[in-house]
Amino acid sequence: TAFIVSAPQLAGWLLDEHERRLGLSLAVLVAFWLVYAVAAIGYELRVPTTKLRLYSASLLLADAALLAGAGWAMLDDAGQEEVATAWVVGAAALHIGGAIPAFGGRMSREIAALIVAVGTALAAVGLALAIDGPALVAGWAVEALVLAWAARRLGDRRGYLAAAFFLALAVGHTVLIEAPPEALRLGAEDFGSAAAAVAIVGAAAAGLARLVGREERELRRALLATAAVAAVYLPSLAIVSAFEGDELEPGQTPQVLLSAFWAVLGLVCLVAGLVRDIRPLRLGGLALLGLAALKVFLYDLSELESIYRALSFIALGLLLLGGAFAYQRMRRETK
Repeated sequence: TAFIVSAPQLAGWLLDEHERRLGLSLAVLVAFWLVYAVAAIGYELRVPTTKLRLYSASLLLADAALLAGAGWAMLDDAGQEEVATAWVVGAAALHIGGAIPAFGGRMSREIAALIVAVGTALAAVGLALAIDGPALVAGWAVEALVLAWAARRLGDRRGYLAAAFFLALAVGHTVLIEAPPEALRLGAEDFGSAAAAVAIVGAAAAGLARLVGREERELRRALLATAAVAAVYLPSLAIVSAFEGDELEPGQTPQVLLSAFWAVLGLVCLVAGLVRDIRPLRLGGLALLGLAALKVFLYDLSELESIYRALSFIALGLLLLGGAFAYQRMRRETK
């Protein structure tokens, strides 16, 4: 109740005073945050519990949001954008550094985990404010790996979900900004940045799959699938970006090569999966062959010129025949 009453009053005072006395406003904000953080944590120490109390959790969340948000807004309004970003990153470090020693202490493990979660969320925001491009993807990927490692050490599966969330942020930034699917048609504007972002996502997904416990089967499958998609997406971008500038037939040659690449890779994966009896590899090969077939019929047939359409159909037909032959032969050998 006290926080609900006093927070709006503080916000109003900061709004009036921060332009004239920025340093004092920031000091008051930190003092306000400290008072209520100590109140929430002190209550947990006086009355320990193994469950997450709604009162303490809500107070810590609102207190952290006020500290980071109001501080950033005042500094940004004063034209100190870099300092505003450092403020958010500092708030994240303060929460994470203060909560980690609490594990195993008198404080509720749930509250300590919540403070770490708040800190990591603020760190994600701080990274987005401070950097962009592949560096931002790398920052979120590192956060995901650190959270997965901590979850494995502490035996808390919620850390795996948090790691998956940060990886999803990295994937989203990569697909929406650095290497959008449109790049498979027109080529990447900045292939170096796009390739770096995709490679980071693939490596992070593979690393997370190794860190995640074996009991998290569905999550491990999703992570391995993400790594596999990145492994195909990266050379696909390279093919289109390298040949898009073809002076003879711009836009034609790379699409034929891309269809052929998917079909060849699909056939190789299918045969390898049959030989080694690895079901995910077989399914991946079939998926790539199906994707190549869809591309040839839905895109190449309508967008490419006659000679390139013919090349796409011939290549796809030969590879599909090879896949069918390999499948039938392996079935006979297994019988």
